[in-house]
Parts: sequence; C-alpha cells; structure tokens
Amino acid sequence: MGWTAKLSQKKRYVIFVIAAIALSAAGIVIAAFNSSPADGGRGGALAVAFSFLVLFVRRNYGARVYQAIIEDIPKLREQINALRENKQLESAHDDGLNELKRQITAIVSRLDTEASGQSVQNIALAVASVVGTIAWGFGDWIAQWINWFLVAHGLVAR
Repeated sequence: MGWTAKLSQKKRYVIFVIAAIALSAAGIVIAAFNSSPADGGRGGALAVAFSFLVLFVRRNYGARVYQAIIEDIPKLREQINALRENKQLESAHDDGLNELKRQITAIVSRLDTEASGQSVQNIALAVASVVGTIAWGFGDWIAQWINWFLVAHGLVAR
C-alpha cells in the first residue's frame, strides 16, 4: 500500500491539491524560462488529467451507502421485530436492545464517515480542477507576461 496508507484521507486530498497546484505552476514557470509561453498551459492540463484520475479511481461512497440501506437496515428491522415478538426473558431482551443500539450507532457512524469523506473529496477535486483549468486556459498568457518581465530585466535571453 505504500506510505500513503499511513495518511488520513484528508491529508491525501491536501497532497493531491498541492500536487495539482504545483503541476499548474511548474508548467507556467518552465514555459516562461524556456521562452515558449505557448506551452504554459501544459501543467494545468496535467493537473486536470490528475483530477480526472482521482475522480474515477476514488472510493465508491455511493455503493457503501447503498449497502447500508439495502442490507444493514433490513437486518436491523428483522432483529427489532424478533425482539418485539420474544419478550419472555427481560435480561435477553436488554442484551438484544443493547446490541441493536450498538449496530444502529455503527451504521449511523459509517454513513457520517462516508458523507464526510465525500465532502472532502468534492472540495479537493473542485479546487484542483479549477486551478488546473485556469492554468491550462491562461497559462500561456501568464508565462508570456513572466517571460516579458524576465527579458525586460535581463534575467533571461530572448
């Protein structure tokens, strides 16, 4: 699994956004210093491609929520009905209720975690793709301006 297995999901997405910004900026800077401003958007194109990769290879949040709704909740309903019908032993009844409470808490916790993960992923993808798209579309202009500045101040040869 590698070194990313030790990182939290949020930290992975922060690294992803930083990488997308770095790719976008690197494309602009390299184009400016190589006196080829037209290539300034290539880093942004790579950042957008990277965003698509993360989008399509992401965790399948929808399937996990679907599984909870389709499989886990009906199982709980069956257990609740079984407890309702078997009210003979109070201690067994209490144990059954405690188990149901634990299962309900686990399902709600899992759904909250999945929703939170989806939210973090959406924000990271939005930021990375917007930065990449802007760099892709306007990187040549920015690179041309930087190149003009560098040439005007004698920092690079034309």
